[in-house]
Amino acid sequence: MKTKLLVTNLLLCLAFTVACNPEEASIVTEDDSEPVGDTDIPIDPSDDEPEERSGEFISDIFFVHSNRLVGIRDDFFEVDNEDVGEMGPPFLSISLPPSTSGTDSSAPFVFRANTEEISNYTNLRLAVASGSGAITVVGTDGIDSQNWDELWTTQLPSELNASPTIYGNGTSRTLLYADFSGTVHALNADTGAVNWTFPNPQNSPYVANPLTVQEFNLVIAVSLDGRVYALNAQNGNLVWSYDTGDLVFAKPYFHENSSDGIDSVVVATQLGDVFRINVTNGDLLWNINLGPDRFSATQSQAIFSAPSSDGSPDGFFIASANRSVFRMDIETGSITWENNIALEGFRSSINTVDESQSFGIGFFGTLYRFTRSGSNSSEFQWTELQLPNAGEGGIVGSPVIVESGLTGYDSNRIYIKTANTLYGIDQETYEVASQYVFSSSMGSSESSPVVIGTSTFDEGTRLFYPPNTDKDVQN
Repeated sequence: MKTKLLVTNLLLCLAFTVACNPEEASIVTEDDSEPVGDTDIPIDPSDDEPEERSGEFISDIFFVHSNRLVGIRDDFFEVDNEDVGEMGPPFLSISLPPSTSGTDSSAPFVFRANTEEISNYTNLRLAVASGSGAITVVGTDGIDSQNWDELWTTQLPSELNASPTIYGNGTSRTLLYADFSGTVHALNADTGAVNWTFPNPQNSPYVANPLTVQEFNLVIAVSLDGRVYALNAQNGNLVWSYDTGDLVFAKPYFHENSSDGIDSVVVATQLGDVFRINVTNGDLLWNINLGPDRFSATQSQAIFSAPSSDGSPDGFFIASANRSVFRMDIETGSITWENNIALEGFRSSINTVDESQSFGIGFFGTLYRFTRSGSNSSEFQWTELQLPNAGEGGIVGSPVIVESGLTGYDSNRIYIKTANTLYGIDQETYEVASQYVFSSSMGSSESSPVVIGTSTFDEGTRLFYPPNTDKDVQN
């Protein structure tokens, strides 16, 4: 069986092995919505009055839908009134190169122009990769500009299944892509020129994002056949490799400053094995299996989502496709907390606000809030919110949490994209504050949103990403 077919079958199996009986959602149809711009993305106005704003704030949300790069301002969520202005189309809607494989374009990735800091929007670039292997980078000439121009496009020889990551500073930065032919590509971030490539010896596909570890000059890539490759970020030479012996779909997780003093990467496999590997030399530190699915002793805890920090120095989350969430200790590999989510599994990662609170979105549209039960405890309580209009789910993208100081709202906003809706969740009330409904939906939502938050008072600009994203600018 061809590898591509194997991947497709495995992902299809996920939908059948995870049980779910969601409540019937009220779906907004095209007849209920108002067409906008030159896209098929209408806006569903709410009947509620918008929250009172204090000052000038802008949060721009970027995502990919139906092979278009879309950017909307959070004011477009709200009812039109004198303060917000008339409801309008997205300020950015760019058609991306068509996919030859049926794979939708990746989530957008935001990075700087060749400067050390972000001073305004003119310093920002967005990169999106299509399933066909075409990489498109766009930029704008100002925060209020409607002019988003294509800066460069590079066509790679094989399809891409994931977003890039970035390495380096100033003019020496590279975008790292890993493709389905088994090759890692390092592209000049300003021109798109290929600096180096690394085809893995097994020609095994990459379906997860590469991971960069700046302090060790490394790029970590995991291939579908289970091999982990650590590459020199300057030239692509192999530094070390490790064979997990199983399929790897999830991006590795880098954990630094643990109590034992060892910086390491965590790799999780499709059969529920978790490996902690010394990042400097590739030595195995520990390996455990998460055990069988609690609802079926014949199924393992399949992992498709990247492990992510729980906000503490020595803990991290792993969410399984078979309805379990684990908190694990980085030093020992022991499971310190586990909860079985009764209705659905996870393809997205858990996003932590701080040491006390984390959020995850289930495959079929339930938002879970995990709250630490004590300041020094590894135990968590959890509550859930079923998202309206989530349709049939298929959610792969992770929630993105934006601080209140860069939205103008009284509390943080949690942005989530499903197959047919973009949501703004009020973190304090844990309610849907706003919705943005699309007239056409994909079979699944592969794209997490990214958010640029700006306050015009102090001209501060911050980027907000899905969890476990390598950032060109730290939050």
